[in-house]
Amino acid sequence: MGKKSAKHLIVGASGHVGRALFRVAMDRGESVRGTRLTHERSDLDELDIRDRDAVARLFVATSPEVVYLCAGLTDIEKCERWHHKSYQTNVEGARNVIDAANHVGARMIYLSSGYIFDGRQGPYHESAPTNPLCIYGAHKLIAEHLVATSASSWLIIRTQCVYGWEDIGGSFVSRLMQKLKHERLIDVPRDLTVSPTYDRCLAGAIFEIVEIARDSSTGGVFHVAGASTCSMYKFALATARIFGCDQRLINPVSTADLGWKALHPADASLVVSKAQDAVKTVLLPYEIGLEQMLKDEL
Repeated sequence: MGKKSAKHLIVGASGHVGRALFRVAMDRGESVRGTRLTHERSDLDELDIRDRDAVARLFVATSPEVVYLCAGLTDIEKCERWHHKSYQTNVEGARNVIDAANHVGARMIYLSSGYIFDGRQGPYHESAPTNPLCIYGAHKLIAEHLVATSASSWLIIRTQCVYGWEDIGGSFVSRLMQKLKHERLIDVPRDLTVSPTYDRCLAGAIFEIVEIARDSSTGGVFHVAGASTCSMYKFALATARIFGCDQRLINPVSTADLGWKALHPADASLVVSKAQDAVKTVLLPYEIGLEQMLKDEL
């Protein structure tokens, strides 16, 4: 890919959220560049956000106006096992991107998570007290503080349980459908409440928020997620029903039964009224979102 400037630079455009943002930007006719690390994509620049010099060089070469940080170590169990690797990527990597964005005068859009909350009083408003239970949530919260205190111009977008068509197979829905397709039993927690978020709605709303806040140098936090909440088990049942899979293969269990090392917030769902009042993109409830996902593929 030749070295040329772009209005939007999506760091981590080969991941699920980054790819959704990249696709929507292309659909909107925006000037956009994207980066990737582990997933081969010929249309994206290779970038490891842990490499401070490489980040700085790319930002100077592309001169973006808006930078979206979607890259990171998002496997919660891996973060719990490998604290140092999580910190290097999710904190130090974020710092490198912030500094590079400041250097070229770009606005910083940071993608964060409901895992910064402890799950005891969900659903959460933007101003709710934070108290992460796991390493992933703690490192996302540290990165949020870095963005809010160090970035010259910034927005923080928190989301949760993103689903949609993606080829890397990392999302809950992708893993679920793969197992159901092969008629394999899958254990799904019945005691975790989430806000399932259709990726196209998420991406569309983010671009609207960025446009609305274009003339403001101040920062802000927005929760952008699906408009309804449910247990992971109920979400799995709805996915199976809408996509014509056998619901009997979905086995409800408690999180304690799964043997996870990381603690997960029982209810990290998000209140999205602030974002929904600001944008025209409808943040779909999960059943309607799943139906829209099916239509979009067809």
